[in-house]
Amino acid sequence: MLLFPLRYKADPQAVSENNMRLIFSILVCFIALFVYSPAYAFIFDKYEVKVKVVDDNGVPVEKANVYIGFDKDTSSGTKMTATKSITSTDGEFRASGTGNGYISYGATKEGYYESRYTYSFPGLKDDGSQKREFTILLRKIENPTPMYARRIRKEIPIKIE
Repeated sequence: MLLFPLRYKADPQAVSENNMRLIFSILVCFIALFVYSPAYAFIFDKYEVKVKVVDDNGVPVEKANVYIGFDKDTSSGTKMTATKSITSTDGEFRASGTGNGYISYGATKEGYYESRYTYSFPGLKDDGSQKREFTILLRKIENPTPMYARRIRKEIPIKIE
C-alpha cells in the first residue's frame, strides 16, 4: 500500500515512470531532512579524552584551567564545542564529546606559560569510539623577557683627551 495515491495509466511504461517519480521525491525529502536538520549529530564519532597537566619536573599541577574542544562540521562551517574545567589534585581532567576527529586542548595557570595543542584522531575502533590520554606540560614563568622598550634619557659621560 502506498502512502501517496498514484494515477496509473494503462501502459506499463507510465506505471514505472510514476514509481520512479515517487522514489525520487522520497529520496529528495530524506536528503533535505538529513542535511538541514540539526538532529544529525548521530553521524559524529564519539571521543573520550583524559588530560594530565604536569610541570617541568613532571609533578601534577592541580587547579589548572583546562579546556578540550571537539570540532564538528556543520552546514555553516566548522564549529567547536569546548569543555572547560580545572584539574583535580592529581592534575587530571576527563571529557567526552562528539566531533569530526579533530580536537584542541590546552591548559593555563597563574605563574605558568599557556600551553595549547591540537590532535587528529585516526580511524575509529570497532566499538565506534576513541579514547586518548594526553599530557600537557606547563612551564613556570621565570625571569620573563619584557616585550616592550622604554625611552630612557641618560647622559653618557664622554672623556675628551
